[in-house]
Amino acid sequence: MFAILPEYGSTLLFATVAALVCINGIAAYLCKMKQQRSIERHNRSMNPLAQAVLSNVDGHCLYANRQFLRLLDRRDIRSGELKIEFPWGEALLEALQKKREKRHVDGLVFPVTLNQNTYVFKIEGYSGHYRHQPVWYVSFSDITELYSHQQGQTQQLQAFQSSTDALHTPICRLDLNERILFCNQAWADFIGLKAADLQGKAISDVLSVAEGSKYRVSDAEESSDEQRQLQFWVHFPDGSRRYLEHTINPVLNEKKEAIGHFHTTHDLTRWYQLNTELEQEVAQSKATELQLSRQNSLIRTVLSAAIDPIGFINEQGYFIGGNEPFAAMFHCSTDEIRGKHFSELCETQEQIQSYQKQHQSVLENGETVRVEELVYLDDDQPVWYEVIKSAFFDEQTQERGIVYITRDVTERKQTEQQLADAIMQLQELSYVDSLTQVANRRSFDERLRSMWDLHRRDGKELSLLLIDIDCFKQYNDHYGHQQGDEALRACAKLISQSSKRGSDIVARYGGEEFAILLPNTSSDGAEQIAVNLLEQFKLAKIEHATSFVSEYLSVSVGLATMMPEVEQDYGDLVGAADRCLYQAKHNGRARYALAANVELQLPF
Repeated sequence: MFAILPEYGSTLLFATVAALVCINGIAAYLCKMKQQRSIERHNRSMNPLAQAVLSNVDGHCLYANRQFLRLLDRRDIRSGELKIEFPWGEALLEALQKKREKRHVDGLVFPVTLNQNTYVFKIEGYSGHYRHQPVWYVSFSDITELYSHQQGQTQQLQAFQSSTDALHTPICRLDLNERILFCNQAWADFIGLKAADLQGKAISDVLSVAEGSKYRVSDAEESSDEQRQLQFWVHFPDGSRRYLEHTINPVLNEKKEAIGHFHTTHDLTRWYQLNTELEQEVAQSKATELQLSRQNSLIRTVLSAAIDPIGFINEQGYFIGGNEPFAAMFHCSTDEIRGKHFSELCETQEQIQSYQKQHQSVLENGETVRVEELVYLDDDQPVWYEVIKSAFFDEQTQERGIVYITRDVTERKQTEQQLADAIMQLQELSYVDSLTQVANRRSFDERLRSMWDLHRRDGKELSLLLIDIDCFKQYNDHYGHQQGDEALRACAKLISQSSKRGSDIVARYGGEEFAILLPNTSSDGAEQIAVNLLEQFKLAKIEHATSFVSEYLSVSVGLATMMPEVEQDYGDLVGAADRCLYQAKHNGRARYALAANVELQLPF
């Protein structure tokens, strides 16, 4: 053709090349439009919140719709083809690679933080190619609210599981096919497994046929909404055997249709054992009553043969019988005591009133009175008796009265006295005086020794007050030892009140003597406490009729102060205070005397 038309050759060649270039451009455009339509068809089929094409190499976004760009807060970029990097692209790409099944990923839950808010997306995608490179076509659905709701439900279920696991009562729920929907750990312990391992299993998978039948519900029972209870014995994996009460409650839906059953189990083994024991005791009691009726004729023989005193008195107070030891308590014979009123055999009016009060408690209030009485028999031998007085009623004669059951407890009382003596000895060895409740001599000696060493090391003054109650022997002789004990307690209280500091030590030094140890106290400070102490006793006005010093209880006080030296001993301080106490007594009592450091070396 070019040979025929030479003048047109160059023009035709140029036109041919231009046509080929135009055809290639059209083909490229059509290919691009085809890919665009492919993406749009994918978008229309998925209808997601946001869509994008991600590079399978670096996670960069190659294509995005408007919703995805809004998701990235990139409104400055138009949707369509692009290449941008976003913070969580690589993490999403890694998650897609792990989740993929062949070329498709469905239901990937992916949390994202955007603008300081956390969102949860459900991602669907498939792998393919875009512009000749491997990509992921990804669709995003916002499930933040659904995810939060599911998380809340999960937490509620976990809380419910934890609360039911804390219960000791075994609980489980079955569906209509006898499959375990839920059970707590107490029920799982019956099986010997964990609660999580039992969910979804059938009862027949974990229990024997006999035991599983207890959980089986018939068609008639399935349609009923009534509760059902069973009681049976069960062998457990640990080898024990227990008696259980099994309660079945139907679970109904909104239409009142049964959708399963709720089972609770209670361990009644102990109840069953107690009930069995009670039945045995009742049977034994009946046998005992029969035996007692048979032995009723032997009572008189036993009564006369009893060593312990036993007697009877009617509700009017007259003795109607008793054995020989009982009559001997009242210096009578069995014949002499019968018919006598109890007031005739009492030695004092106080004893009569005590008996009347006891009888009233027994007859009117139905009480059992237990008392201890010291009785001197005819040979003047003292005997302690424990007397138990209880009411009796004779059904044949309709007579009411009191039975005296008496037991010789002399040996026990002697043992109690020995124990009391031992306790007193222990109290003397303890650190607190049992009578006055201040420190005792042992405690005082130990504290004085430690205080002496401490003050010698620190170079500080230590003061001591020795206190003696004036004319206390005359007080005891006049008022009695019981009142004397009360006076000692009162004096200890006054002495304690005169010392205000917690570090001061008040002790009973012995008998009617007390001591106050004053750490880090000068002679002037100790003298002020002595003055306060004497004033306290004047204000207390504790009567002392036989004192030749005052009409009230008074004290004499010896006061000494030392700064301990290496060559001295704490006994020097006690000796100095004792000499001052003697001086106070010599000067007329009801006063104090003190010694300065220079005087402590002088002989008494």
